Amino acid sequence: MRNLLQSARALCLKVLHFTIIFITSLAIILAITNMQCAKYVGLLNTANAVTSNTTLEDEPGKNTKKKENDYENPHIKGIDLNILQSTPVVTDKSGYHLTATVKATTEALPEGLLQLSINSNYTFVSRTDLQNWAQGESLIPTPQILGSIKIGEIAAGKTSTFHFDIPSDSQELKSIWHWGPKPLKITYFSKDSSRYKSIRSFLTRSNAGFNVPESPAIKLTAVMPILANKQHVLKDNFTSTNSRVVSNLQANKQDTHYVLEQADLVSKHNKLQTIADINTLQAARLLFVPNAFMQKSGFDISAYADDHNRKMYRSAGINESTWSAKNSRIPQNSKIPQSSQIAETSSSYDHPHETKQIAKVDNGSQNTYAWQTRGKWTLSALELAKRNGYNTVISTDEFDSTASQFAISNGIYDVETPAGNVRVLSAQSVLTMLANGKATNSTALSERTQAGRINRLVAQSAFYQMEQPYVDRNILITFSNKTDVKNIDGVMSALEQSPWLQLSDLNTMAKIKQEKLPSWKNNNLMHSMPHSSAISVASAKERRLELKNLIIYRQKVSRFVKNILNYKQDTKLRNTEGDAQALAKQAAKAKNKISAKDWGLYLLRLYDDIALQELTNKTSSLPLKTKKSANRKQQKTAYNENSTAKYFVNKLLSGIHIIPPKDITAVSETASIPITISNTYAYPVKVYLSADTHVMEIVTRRKTLVKVPANSEVQVTLPLRITTSLHTKATFVLEDDQHQAFSATEHTLITSTLQISDKSGTIIIIFAFMLGLLGLWRQFNRKKDSDE
Repeated sequence: MRNLLQSARALCLKVLHFTIIFITSLAIILAITNMQCAKYVGLLNTANAVTSNTTLEDEPGKNTKKKENDYENPHIKGIDLNILQSTPVVTDKSGYHLTATVKATTEALPEGLLQLSINSNYTFVSRTDLQNWAQGESLIPTPQILGSIKIGEIAAGKTSTFHFDIPSDSQELKSIWHWGPKPLKITYFSKDSSRYKSIRSFLTRSNAGFNVPESPAIKLTAVMPILANKQHVLKDNFTSTNSRVVSNLQANKQDTHYVLEQADLVSKHNKLQTIADINTLQAARLLFVPNAFMQKSGFDISAYADDHNRKMYRSAGINESTWSAKNSRIPQNSKIPQSSQIAETSSSYDHPHETKQIAKVDNGSQNTYAWQTRGKWTLSALELAKRNGYNTVISTDEFDSTASQFAISNGIYDVETPAGNVRVLSAQSVLTMLANGKATNSTALSERTQAGRINRLVAQSAFYQMEQPYVDRNILITFSNKTDVKNIDGVMSALEQSPWLQLSDLNTMAKIKQEKLPSWKNNNLMHSMPHSSAISVASAKERRLELKNLIIYRQKVSRFVKNILNYKQDTKLRNTEGDAQALAKQAAKAKNKISAKDWGLYLLRLYDDIALQELTNKTSSLPLKTKKSANRKQQKTAYNENSTAKYFVNKLLSGIHIIPPKDITAVSETASIPITISNTYAYPVKVYLSADTHVMEIVTRRKTLVKVPANSEVQVTLPLRITTSLHTKATFVLEDDQHQAFSATEHTLITSTLQISDKSGTIIIIFAFMLGLLGLWRQFNRKKDSDE
């Protein structure tokens, strides 16, 4: 009996040992199969292929970082796979079409096979599951082979393009029984399997053709901002008395072209929502009424809240009223384009013949939302927005830091501020990132191209609907003002093909009624909302420096208006309009112009518009995070050189200038030098001519008050007193009535050569003549010596 038990025990141990070996071997085989997905058997369903050598148009950006590994697999080295085109949403009749490229980056690639495969039965269970697959960190098998293409040898540095066309009756596509995103893999491997690489994407199947009830679609709002990327261009004749701000500030060619493309895109995708800056529309000369208006010039309210220095902004010409909700939309019953700031001035600015009439705009039907230009929405920024008329703001970043931790919910938050309740419409971070041409992670290789990002966006949105199919939710996608129009077009086309999405308008989303949050949820929101604008210290420093420059420029404009324009002479001219002699001199033309006072206000308002746009443009171009590099200094230099505010001030002050005098030569101790002062403006001015010879031997009048009529030149004669012969360079400059120089300095060379004919020479001659006479008299009247 004991021997029998020992034999049975030994047998059990052998069976157990064999089982362990079998399971271990099976696990190793499965692992090898999953990692080397090129070794699938039965490559029968070969797709129709068109192969050509081409240059990859949608290559990854230079900023795409590779995953830093200590070891790089030699089997995948030098192989670059990308998706150029694909079917974003697959239906029962669409089939599947995909265009991929294979590039030999460092060395030639041998002959091999390009394979397209899916897992038709797999269902993603979480957002982490989706992300891991995109990053190549998930070992999901893809046994269904949609197609494979034989490829020849690819020379180093060359790219080949391949097209997969899978018909709708393909058994692999028919094997998909449930709608939603499915794992998709594109794999290249050589004949001997020594070289292989794969990228992972998604195939999203719609519910079309399935005999199952459809769940309610999730509401999605896509918003595109119309906001200039670069500074506006100032016309050379901006000082014309018949000019208005709207006709003098123009968008550059690049911005104008971009804005016109955006307008065309809206006509193509009627569900695409727009929020526009009124200054951009006017500068681009675009007759377009958006779904909503943003704060003027996209002013960064968060940065303004960070600075907490209202006085500094006001000194730079940027008042809160300038970017308020009231002044950031089209005035009631106004014409487009029209400057809202000019509308605030006297009626003398109205020139109906300069504008194109369109339908009247009712102020009550316009919606104005504060747009997140740069800094995140903090509580203080929301309070400032509310105090300036904005009941709703749009966050282009994820407003709630905990939103991605749970199932997606409404991107609508009602925040209580000291100024009242503010509604925040928050963009969904992942969808917005993909829509703006950014990959979710540097290791998500398929997302380096637009087609790959759209695949991920469609799959992600489908998963969000599947997470909570019967919960009513509203999500938001915001595009950047720098996103390529073609990219927006592709995203909108994909969203419109997605039946699980219901594209909604912005104003409906902003007016959705929500139950008031309980106190504990409200407290959680207060903790999870941004407590910092996320603008770096270096960027804030650059912004304050720009503000200081704008303050200096505005002070110069203010000095021109207050201390140079001759209001008394302008008033006197206007009072003589009815005089016959004045009419003969055409002085009565002044009645067709605005007054000098109104023109001065126009100049200040024009500068304020420039300052607002320039501050927003320059600060939004700086990086959010500090980057210590030489590019920062180069950017700063470029900003100063391209400053529209600086150009405006220099051009304005140069309108009153000294015509450079010719060099003079003086041959006596008194002389004069004529100086001509030109006024190119249609208004009289008063200035001081300051002269300096820089030597004590030649002196002249230091300060001379000069009144120059409109569009005239006045010559001033300066007396010179010379005591010796020498050369000197005299300098002349114009000053305002507070004796602050404003014009360019002019020089002239003075050469003095004193001749004998001047007074001093005459005195010497007379004295010498008298001495001669005295000598002659003494010669004839002296007594002779007896010895003589």
